[in-house]
Amino acid sequence: MDPTYGGPGEKYRMRNVASAPMLPVAGITWREAALYCNWLHNGKQSDPNSLKGGAYDTSTFGGVPFNFTDALTHETGAKYWIPTLDEAMKSQCYDPNRFGTGQGGWCQYKNTSDEGGISGPPGSGTTSSGYTETNAGEWDIPLGAYPDSLSPWDFLDTSGGSGEWIEEVFYAPNPADRGVYGSWAGDGGFPLSDHASIVRGGDPGRPYSRFGLRIASTVPGPSSLVLVAFAAVRCARRSAR
Repeated sequence: MDPTYGGPGEKYRMRNVASAPMLPVAGITWREAALYCNWLHNGKQSDPNSLKGGAYDTSTFGGVPFNFTDALTHETGAKYWIPTLDEAMKSQCYDPNRFGTGQGGWCQYKNTSDEGGISGPPGSGTTSSGYTETNAGEWDIPLGAYPDSLSPWDFLDTSGGSGEWIEEVFYAPNPADRGVYGSWAGDGGFPLSDHASIVRGGDPGRPYSRFGLRIASTVPGPSSLVLVAFAAVRCARRSAR
């Protein structure tokens, strides 16, 4: 976030480090992720009104933590959205050929394996999760630095980088919390936090320094529209794009 900007709204800038465009993004709220989806849906316009709807109806946003009014799902016809839990889990842990061609099954961890990855720098580790350096240098590891650590669908950085908001409410009786899926750079809970079944929760209006997002979209398939995880926009002020 740019500390020299006085508003309206907020402004972000590249960090003054090597490979800045490829650093993970973190520190954005769930609602900011929804605004970003609206911006993409509406063609990346400069008009602030383009942030108000398309993927998410921001007129419903209010009441955290009490009298919560946010719409719980993206709009019908959204071109981009925050992945649902089902989409996040399947894109990161479901292998359609797990037990042979056309014989699908679940992997326990995000690296197409039933064992957690190896924390460490690129070249010796397979994830930045659980790995720390001086002055939080683990957040300076660019996305794509672990090319051999892939989901069954060949997505990069499903482990490490930043945790990713999902659309689902974390705990139904308390809808003011949204879910977060996956680990982040330096995550002390690794490897458990990378298990396929682990979901965390957070206030959708609060910026968490380790939470970002991954984007889902519709793309034309051979004969129909299929849902895919489209881009990782992970937010450290860093995210997966």
